[in-house]
Amino acid sequence: MVRVVVVGDAQVGKSSIIKCYISNTFDENLAPVIPIAVLPPDASPERVPLTLVDTSSRDWNMLEEEVRQADVAVVVYAADKPDTLGRVTSHWLPMLQATKESIPVVVAGNKLDLRSGDAHSIESELRNAAAPIMESFSIVETCIDCSAKRMINIPEVMLFATKAVLHPSAPLYDAVRHELKPLCIKALKRIFNQCDGDADGVLSDVELNKFQVSCFGSQLLQNQVYGIKNVLRRNLPDGVTERGITFVGFVYLLTLFIQRGRTETTWEVLRAYGYGLDLRLRRETLPNLGNEHRDQCHQLTDEALVFLETLFLKHDTDKDGSLSPDELQSLFDPTPGIPWDDAKQVTSTDKRGQIDLKGFIAQWVACCYLNPLGCMESLVYLGFRGGKESSVEGAIAVSQRRSVEHLQGTRTRTVFRITLLGVGGVDPFVFARSLLPRNVQEGGSDEQLGKESLSPLVISKVAATTDFHLIVESVSLMNEHDVSKVKDVERDGKGSDCIVIFYPSQVQSSFSLAWDAYAQLSRVNEGSPILFAEVNNKTSEEVDDIAIQSPSETCAQHHLPLPLQLSHDGLFASIPLWSSVVEACLQPHKSSPVLAERKRKVPALTRFLSLTFLPLALHVEATRSDLLLLRPRPRGSAGLL
Repeated sequence: MVRVVVVGDAQVGKSSIIKCYISNTFDENLAPVIPIAVLPPDASPERVPLTLVDTSSRDWNMLEEEVRQADVAVVVYAADKPDTLGRVTSHWLPMLQATKESIPVVVAGNKLDLRSGDAHSIESELRNAAAPIMESFSIVETCIDCSAKRMINIPEVMLFATKAVLHPSAPLYDAVRHELKPLCIKALKRIFNQCDGDADGVLSDVELNKFQVSCFGSQLLQNQVYGIKNVLRRNLPDGVTERGITFVGFVYLLTLFIQRGRTETTWEVLRAYGYGLDLRLRRETLPNLGNEHRDQCHQLTDEALVFLETLFLKHDTDKDGSLSPDELQSLFDPTPGIPWDDAKQVTSTDKRGQIDLKGFIAQWVACCYLNPLGCMESLVYLGFRGGKESSVEGAIAVSQRRSVEHLQGTRTRTVFRITLLGVGGVDPFVFARSLLPRNVQEGGSDEQLGKESLSPLVISKVAATTDFHLIVESVSLMNEHDVSKVKDVERDGKGSDCIVIFYPSQVQSSFSLAWDAYAQLSRVNEGSPILFAEVNNKTSEEVDDIAIQSPSETCAQHHLPLPLQLSHDGLFASIPLWSSVVEACLQPHKSSPVLAERKRKVPALTRFLSLTFLPLALHVEATRSDLLLLRPRPRGSAGLL
């Protein structure tokens, strides 16, 4: 259903246009405002139901309400009254924008029959009048002259109004610059890449015909292919080569359709490849990820990792092992944008801050973990194909539940979420960055790095010889509110695979703060390991010898691992931290007394169940055998039973 509201000054012919469209007749004696008309789909060339709403320029409240309810507006002026054309730009279009900012508009100059001059001069006047209107108001889809009295262009007015809703030009085309908008070019880039099966940068005749069939259901004849190429040779020599049509030629052809008022053709192409009116892939075109439990995680499959590595190497055109800003932009050209923030200072880069292959893969791993739907969408934009064409079903896998892995001792996840907490003035961010190459550690202040509580800061592979990635988040615990925020994330979010609480060795009483944080978090993190790390800061002169019990004694008493002994000197940390963290993730029962107790109880429970239910099962089976032996023999049957 398309709802069209017709607005304009009094006596410009609003009611006549609607009446003429409905009945194909012109009536001199119409009411000032005619009733709303609802037309069936067969009344429109686009085969959609239409609701046509007439308005009065005097009833302002009703007018605004109708505009808010409408899908499209037709602004009518009288071609024989220049002042009504002036009010289109001074009054009506600003009012429409203020009432409903994004409403598409068709400007119709009625009473064409009263305009003097020949057809050529009238058409020239229309172009001269339309150009500044369309340049000043992006909501205007088209301008057209018509005559209700002479039945000229009345069907076209409503056709353009319908097309403005179903096939709008505004998302595709910049009428001021006379070029496609960036999102449209990105969409066409993805479509071109998918059609370019041999990835040689041109569409051969065979590839062009596959595109034609996928969009329109029929092949081009050879003379049609020849005609298309001739258009390009005349108007855009770079658009065609001996081998086929280039991307710029492909874009030119689809721009031509829009400029000639055939936006439906360009939209038919976009919709065939899954795009909606916002020029993003429609949700229904993407595979369903399913409903995972909060302690499961999404991670990339080997097939997806190979695809991404190949993509990186293809776009590393200078073969220096990293992607420059231009190379990175080229890689993501077919997508709405890069699916992560600036990678510098959060993952592996070269000395210039350009992301290398290790960092590129790490960013994708984090994207999949933190935003699996967005990751899947980006992979589709980039052309990943899994088990079947245009599918990413083979790109993303779901791990087992963390609780099941803890209980069974199995491990399906290759991505671990680590939370670093600092008390007593220790900045855990320093230790997070120690995962990165030394050149990355040296660059940038905390402010430049955009440090925020519980935001992903470092994404890195643990070591070149492992398959594990860490997503490391850090927060300095300044007060009880900070601890509560961490508790909320642990309880309501995916939770952490391991938490590390840092405290300074010089301030012994600060361990009590660390212990308080541990006590609160251990109640909500479902037994995941929590480690303590004692930081020896050589620059600190503060010493506090008051301690009832040493941290090591406290940990031993509660069957916890002894605090890690770390050094902290400026930005760099000499630490055994990450090997301990990975070990805690892989064997959490060794670092968590809760999990150790659960693991200890499992064999005992299994033995109890076997001793309790096995005799009962044997008894039932024996009873069943006795009943079989005592069952009466059917007449005429032979044998024991």
